[in-house]
Amino acid sequence: MLAICASLIPVFGAPAALAADFPVKPVRMVVGFAPGGGTDVIARLIATELGEKWGEAAIVDNRPGAEGTIASDYVARSAPDGHTLLFVNGSFAVPPSFKVAFDSVKSFAPVAMLATQPAALVVSLSFNVQNLKELIAMAKAKPGQLTYGSTGARTEPALKMAQFLQRIDTTMLNVPYRGTGPIITAVMGNEVNMTITPINTALPLINSGRLKALAVSSSTRSPILPDTPTIAEAGDLKGFEAATWYGVLAPAGTPKDVLQKIHDDIEAVVRTPKVAETLRAQGFLPAHPYSPGEFADYLERDVKRVTALVESLGLK
Repeated sequence: MLAICASLIPVFGAPAALAADFPVKPVRMVVGFAPGGGTDVIARLIATELGEKWGEAAIVDNRPGAEGTIASDYVARSAPDGHTLLFVNGSFAVPPSFKVAFDSVKSFAPVAMLATQPAALVVSLSFNVQNLKELIAMAKAKPGQLTYGSTGARTEPALKMAQFLQRIDTTMLNVPYRGTGPIITAVMGNEVNMTITPINTALPLINSGRLKALAVSSSTRSPILPDTPTIAEAGDLKGFEAATWYGVLAPAGTPKDVLQKIHDDIEAVVRTPKVAETLRAQGFLPAHPYSPGEFADYLERDVKRVTALVESLGLK
């Protein structure tokens, strides 16, 4: 009997030892977008710090395409040992427009939420509205006539705009473009009336006076645009919030103590003055320090919310 019990000790002790030793090899940080975007920026910033903390390389692996599903599928099929992580943003909650082999909730183990970022609702200087209330009044007076630019109806910025339009009970025409740059150019050139875009992409043009920000989509004002009201306050839309979140997922089945170790190390990095200030300067806000379990609950709720929004819009 003693021999049997002794033989079980390594088995039961293995997960704790794995967490204590983690990582034992380079960690691959997969990003489903091209270099330069918000998710990539955060991943590279954190990878540098975690690599130093862990004494193992943290390698950012960009796998863009197919609405981010190439990266998601790769991580979902990876070994659940913590050495392959997926960096995502709120668009992860948007249901793919085609069949995929993974489940956005069941195939992943949430690790940590990194930051949030509001979007800015911007118009050209020549567009004849001075504030969000005037825009809302014009949109209601001309349903379906005002235009906004997006990279597609199922993309997260377009869904933010759809959420706003549902709240004010009117419609606008969504004009698709191939990227954020062409959209911003179109707004400045009056090809479209407005767009809603991540705050950091429009910030230089707002600060230089080439674009006018009517509101930001977060529940509180952005510290880098303190004079710009939120959509909730500027439009009398109590409770409105449509900020983008950024987080880290691991493959489902990753041991809980390994998830907790990675979570704690990420939280320690994100809260350092150096990283926190770098993120703040680019328009990111600190995220609530969700535990892995709390983040899992948040992700499940957000997937349900966004899926319901997509279905209500009749998007295929």
